[in-house]
Amino acid sequence: MIGVLGGMGPMATIDFLQRLIDLTNGRSDQEHVPTLVCSLPQIPDRSSYIVAKGEDPYPLLLDAINRLISGGAESIVIPCCTAHHWYDMLVDNSSIPIFHVAIEIAEYLKAKNIQKVGLIATEGTYKSNYFKRILKQYGIEVTYPNNLDIQMIMAGIRQIKHGSLNLGAKNLLRVMNHKNYSEIQKWILGCTELPLALRSFNQELLSGCVDSNEILARACFEYWENKASK
Repeated sequence: MIGVLGGMGPMATIDFLQRLIDLTNGRSDQEHVPTLVCSLPQIPDRSSYIVAKGEDPYPLLLDAINRLISGGAESIVIPCCTAHHWYDMLVDNSSIPIFHVAIEIAEYLKAKNIQKVGLIATEGTYKSNYFKRILKQYGIEVTYPNNLDIQMIMAGIRQIKHGSLNLGAKNLLRVMNHKNYSEIQKWILGCTELPLALRSFNQELLSGCVDSNEILARACFEYWENKASK
C-alpha cells in the first residue's frame, strides 16, 4: 500500500490521486493501486518557513509519516515539491522508502534526452535548491527565473490556492513565454498545483511542461505494478 502525505494543498492531493487512477485504467476496483491518504492542510506553509523562518512544518510532516507507517503503508509519496526540502530528515526517520520528486523527474528527463529545463516553483523550492543539485547529477541544466519573475510566479501560486486558476495560469504564462527563456526545452512544474491551473486554462500548454504530479503518480504506479507482479 502506498502512503500519500497530502494536503499541501488539498487540490494537488486530489489531482495526484486522479492521475494514479487514470494511469491504472483498471477494469475493476481490485485492479487499482491501494493507497492510504493522510491529508493535513494545517501543516505550516513550507515556503514561508524556508524563506523567512516562519513556523516549522517538519514536526507535522514527520507525524504524518508515522501515521502512514502505522496504517500499513509500504512506501510514501509527497505530492508537494516544497516539502521535499525536508526529504533527507524524513527519510532518516522513516522505516519505509519515500519517493523523491526531483529524482523521478531527473530519470524521466534523462530517458527523454532533455538537457535544458526551467523551473517554475515556490520561493522555498528555489532557495532549497534541491532540483538543481539533483538534476546536475544527471547532466541536466536547470534555469531559475529572475527575481521579478519569481514574484510573478508566487502571485500566480497564491491565486491558484485561492481558486482563481485562470488568473494564476496567466501569471505563469507571462514568465514561461518570455524571450529570456527561449532556450529552455521544458518547464518543470515544481509546484503540484500548477498543472491544475494550466490544464484548466488550456490543456495543450502541458505539452511543454514536466508535470510533477504526473511523474510522481507514474512512479507510484510502476512501483505497485512491479510489486504486484512478484
